[in-house]
Amino acid sequence: MQGVKLPPDEAATVKRVVVETPMDEYPDHFMTLHGPVVSRRFIEALSRNGIDNFDGYHARLICPNIEIESYFVWNVVGRIACIDHGRAEYTTYKEKIARIQSLAIDESRTHGAKLFRLDEAPAVLLVAHDVRKAFASLTGVVLTEAEGWSDDHWF
Repeated sequence: MQGVKLPPDEAATVKRVVVETPMDEYPDHFMTLHGPVVSRRFIEALSRNGIDNFDGYHARLICPNIEIESYFVWNVVGRIACIDHGRAEYTTYKEKIARIQSLAIDESRTHGAKLFRLDEAPAVLLVAHDVRKAFASLTGVVLTEAEGWSDDHWF
């Protein structure tokens, strides 16, 4: 899921997400090999704040001793090329960004978008400052400043 919608037949299929570690309560957001998994509460918080450029594909969490239906595999739809290439520091491989040492955003190129994938590095999600409140009460969500962000924690 790199910022594009799944084909309708694939989107309609309930995604099975096997969770091996039992928990008393699962967070509103967590990562799996299927992609990010989010709770109904997460989806509702985004919708209440006017964020609608995402798909939530129904997921069934297969947990030890229980199955949970109120989660979704989450896909942010939409990519914006907005890296400030003059200020950002990154490494390329075969003419694509491979690593980001220090992110810099040209905000004039975001056109006021509230939530989107960085086109130059689609695994990176950007959230506008004015909608950060949508994430404040959600568990499993960590927001950091985009300016100066590095992907070094991924390696």
